[in-house]
Amino acid sequence: MIGGAMRVKIVIARLVTVILVVSVSRVGSTVTNSTSDCDAVQNFFRMKDIVAVGIRAPQISAGNVCGTTSCCNSALEEKFLNKSRTNVDGFVKESLLRLSTILETRAKRFDEFFRELMENSKKEFHEMFKRTYGVIYLQNSFVFTDFFQELENYYATGRNRLSDVLDQFFGLLYQRMFVVINGQYTFSEDYLQCVNEHMVELGPFGDVPHKLGVQLRRAFVATRAFHRALVVGADVVKKAAYAYPGADAECAASMTRMKYCATCQGYIPPPATCSAFCIHTLKYCMKTLDVLDKQWDLYVDALDKVGDRLLGPFNIEMVVEPINIKISEAVMNFQENGAEVSQRVFTGCGKPVVNRRRRDVKSFENTTSENITISSNSSVEVNNNNSTATSTSTTEITLQTLKFNNDNNSSNNGKKKRKKVMESTTESGNEPSLDKLIKDIKQKVKDSRRFWTHLPYQFCNSEQDIAGPSVNATCWNGTAIGPFSATETNVRPPYSEIQNLPFTLQTIVTKLQAAFQGQDVDLADEDAEEPILQESGSGSGDYDDLEIEGSGYQPVNPGVTEKVPSGVTQPPEPPPPIIPKEDESNVYTPKVTASAASLHKTLLHFLLPLVFAWFGGLLSDLLQL
Repeated sequence: MIGGAMRVKIVIARLVTVILVVSVSRVGSTVTNSTSDCDAVQNFFRMKDIVAVGIRAPQISAGNVCGTTSCCNSALEEKFLNKSRTNVDGFVKESLLRLSTILETRAKRFDEFFRELMENSKKEFHEMFKRTYGVIYLQNSFVFTDFFQELENYYATGRNRLSDVLDQFFGLLYQRMFVVINGQYTFSEDYLQCVNEHMVELGPFGDVPHKLGVQLRRAFVATRAFHRALVVGADVVKKAAYAYPGADAECAASMTRMKYCATCQGYIPPPATCSAFCIHTLKYCMKTLDVLDKQWDLYVDALDKVGDRLLGPFNIEMVVEPINIKISEAVMNFQENGAEVSQRVFTGCGKPVVNRRRRDVKSFENTTSENITISSNSSVEVNNNNSTATSTSTTEITLQTLKFNNDNNSSNNGKKKRKKVMESTTESGNEPSLDKLIKDIKQKVKDSRRFWTHLPYQFCNSEQDIAGPSVNATCWNGTAIGPFSATETNVRPPYSEIQNLPFTLQTIVTKLQAAFQGQDVDLADEDAEEPILQESGSGSGDYDDLEIEGSGYQPVNPGVTEKVPSGVTQPPEPPPPIIPKEDESNVYTPKVTASAASLHKTLLHFLLPLVFAWFGGLLSDLLQL
């Protein structure tokens, strides 16, 4: 009996020893509700620069987030909840604004490149036409400057259709050239209206309006759609950043359990958080942003395809740079067929009235100091300080390049300057070439594919103490060390402005898809920037009521409707005709170069009818004496 009692005592003593050993060994990793254990938790928080005022005493109840065995009371848990909200909200806003800035910066670079391209094209156009057509061009330059202005207005606002812009331009150019070629006649407004009605059937410019129109429309529509898509995309992301409602109570509580509850329960140092637990928590916190995921990927794909078009058949550089050559080709077509066109117009509209009074040629040069004289041997001399154009017979005219006092740069200097600008835009890192710029934009946009889906993963990857995906059994799952099992929650996020943003993306995606197909889509929008206005120097007076300061871009009052100039003082011009749209199935690729022979041909065909008309008027006056 005595021996049996001793054995029982020994067993009991061993059990007590085991319990004590287990309790002591747990102190290193887990604390109980004793004051000394919670002091250890407080010291750990202080080492982490966390003010741990709120470590509870044994007689104070724990908070509601980390459980009854937690050393953190409700006051400290409230601090952790606020810190968790700030952490999530800050990450979301910073990530979204970073993407918005990337898109906004690329949109600005693309816009600057386009405007510089248009500015260079206008200068090149002016220099070429001035040295080719001389004072005739200078007197009628408003036709071309207004055309460039309308192209820029379309890019800026999308409020006018390119087909209408081209119809108005070639209609007004047709009027001006017809009047100049037939300068010995006087035309009434009714007669010029009849002239306009015959333009389509006569086709004085050949197929240039159709071919140029197809290329301009496709390139400008794609260019504007590409730029507007970048602006809209940046705006959508920025609105989402500021409309994000923030972490709700459940999100903050789950974040607190993920980051702080292990320490509050006495795990010092705390174990790594399960990766699945972190991702599940952040997906819930960012659930409001899920509505953007599908439309954003469609937006990325559509923008990428339009970028490919701009690198290929819709390249805006290949259309804008040689536009002077193409319009000059149209002018030459009219000159070659000028006599035939005039006779057909006279047949359809009747013979115009001959100007009885000798035509004052200086009416076309009232802005220059040139004097035109005709000698007895039919020699024509155009006298200027630096230019002459002479002919020794009526069948052969020797033409020289016209130069004017107000020309600060010669043609060679213009070419050198153009070459220098193009080299800088190609080689300089600050001004990349169009291809390089578009490729950079395409890559940045493609990098944002599945952006909204990847946000929770990016957050967890940026956090410390997150276990790898393969570590699942020995990580913190929110309540203990062990595998994390997700619990699906069907909580609908609260309504916010973010739920309207997918419709904005859907609208721009539709326009991008149409631009990719080469369609003349309606790209006007309410928040589009105002049209830009530059001083054209046309002398028509149509813009006299608008302020133009310097030579930079100036916004126009959106309530003012821009009108096509009606012409110079002599002779009066009717409104430009509206030409029916032509078949746009044929695509034309312009050539960038023009030979010197074509320039002489241009001068010959343009000035010869003017000389004969002036000479015919002189003979008519002599016969009446």
